[in-house]
Amino acid sequence: VLEDLRNYSKEGWVFCQPVQSLWPELVDYTKVIEKPMDLGTVKSRVQSKYYSSPKGFARDVRLTFDNAIRFNAAGSMYHKLALKMRQKFETAFKAV
Repeated sequence: VLEDLRNYSKEGWVFCQPVQSLWPELVDYTKVIEKPMDLGTVKSRVQSKYYSSPKGFARDVRLTFDNAIRFNAAGSMYHKLALKMRQKFETAFKAV
């Protein structure tokens, strides 16, 4: 599920690293988003067996997209992409 999300679209790479490492100039990001999350961190957590259940994994994936939806203006490319990717995740996760 995670690899499918990470490879979903050519723009999807923006969700694979912390926002601050991609765009350090977005200093207001941490003022708006209290708990940053990205798919790269989720992947590292999966590999280190951080999650004790699939619910924790799902919570962090959802947080990744919910943060993007909250921070980016409705109708913006990243807002729309986060909505699509969150829906793709929900469909794939339900099957698991």
